[in-house]
Amino acid sequence: MSLVVKNEKISNFMNRMGLLMEDPEFRSFFDEYFNNIDDIKAIIMLMQGYRMIDDYLKQSENYNEITYTDKIICLKKLMLEKDFRQNLVTNFNNNKLDPKFQLLLPQ
Repeated sequence: MSLVVKNEKISNFMNRMGLLMEDPEFRSFFDEYFNNIDDIKAIIMLMQGYRMIDDYLKQSENYNEITYTDKIICLKKLMLEKDFRQNLVTNFNNNKLDPKFQLLLPQ
């Protein structure tokens, strides 16, 4: 049996996953950090926090000047705040990963 089958239809999800795994930057990240289920959960939770911060910052008039490193620093600082961290963990554990869900961000 041949493992490679040409011209077989694949779902959009599988196609996008394949493209992502072919990206050298993502593959390096995946190989380095996706070591066990606890690491994977922590990574996904942090990515969710990053996305929520990004969505929040999109409301800023100078959003185009905000870099990904600015967002990472923001996430790092927020993760040191007990209320933010608890809110992120609680909602992650309750499977509230809806992109419209907003974390409690300090004003």
